[in-house]
Amino acid sequence: MQDLAPSTGRGLDALEQRVRTELELLKYPELPWVPPRQVDGKAVLDVLIVGAGQGGLAVASMLLQERVDNILVIDAAPRGREGPWRTYARMKTLRSWKTVTGPDLGFPSLTFQAWFEAQHGTAAFEALGKIAKEDWNDYLLWLRDTLALPVENGTRLQGIEPAGELLAATLEDGRGQRVVLARKLVLAMGIERSGQWWMPPAVASLPPHLRAHTGDAIDFASLAGRRVAVLGAGASAFDNAAAAPNCSGCSPTRQFPIPASCAIFASSTTPRAGASCTIYCRFAKPCRRRPGTVAPAIETFTCTPAARGTN
Repeated sequence: MQDLAPSTGRGLDALEQRVRTELELLKYPELPWVPPRQVDGKAVLDVLIVGAGQGGLAVASMLLQERVDNILVIDAAPRGREGPWRTYARMKTLRSWKTVTGPDLGFPSLTFQAWFEAQHGTAAFEALGKIAKEDWNDYLLWLRDTLALPVENGTRLQGIEPAGELLAATLEDGRGQRVVLARKLVLAMGIERSGQWWMPPAVASLPPHLRAHTGDAIDFASLAGRRVAVLGAGASAFDNAAAAPNCSGCSPTRQFPIPASCAIFASSTTPRAGASCTIYCRFAKPCRRRPGTVAPAIETFTCTPAARGTN
C-alpha cells in the first residue's frame, strides 16, 4: 500500500477521502428502503443498538451499508471509554495478530492497517509487533467518526418492554429518562453485561481495600509495599499479575487456578507488631483438575502477625 503522508494529518485526510469514494461506488441500494413508521406521532427506530464497542460499531456499520439508516447506538460510557481498552484491559497489546480484521467489514481502506499506515507509514507497520490496545481504541473511534455512526454516549438502557409489534426501551442520560420505540434491538454489551462480575463469597466479603476484581478500577500504585495474591489462571489473571510489578514495591505472589473466569486481588500489609489481623485466601493443596472434577475449596482464615510470615 502506498504511504499516505505518514505522521501528518494529511495522511488521514487522504484515507478518509478514499473511504468516502469507495463507499460512494458501493452505494447499493442507493436509497433507504425500510418504510418509516410512527406511533402516536412518535418516530420508531428501525434498530436500537446497545453498546458502542467494536461489536456495536460493526453492526451499525453493516446496517448503514445496507441502507437501514434509522438507527441509534447508545453506550453508558463517555466517548473513548467504550469497551475494555482504556478501562480494565490491562494487557499492553491485543492478542490478535496486527492484520486482524472485523470492524472494517471487508473494506481495505477501513482496516487498522490502513489507518496506522496513513499516520506512520508502511515501514512502521512492518516493524509493528502487536497492536497497542490504546491504538485499537483510537482506531475504533476513527472508524466511528469516518462512517458518521449515530452514537449517543452517556446513555444507559434501563428497561425493555413489549409494545405491540415493537419494543419500548427506557433510556436514561444526564437529562433524565425517555422511552424510545424500536422495531429491533441489538444487545452488543460484551462481557460486561453477559452476567455479572463474580468473586467467591469468602473473597467478596472482605473489606474493599483488601480485594478487587479485575473488572474494577485498581490503583496499582496503592499496592506498593504489599504482598499481592492473584486468584485465577485466565487471561485477566495474567494481565493483572503483569501489571502489579509495574508499580514500585509491588510483588505478586503465586497464582492459584480456580474454576471461574475471574481473578481477584487480595493484598496484605507487611507484618508488624500490633498489626490487625488480615484474612488470607489459599488452597488447601495444589489444584490439579481433571475433566469432571472440582478444584479444592478456598480456605479463609484469620491469622496473627506471627502466622503471616508462614504464608
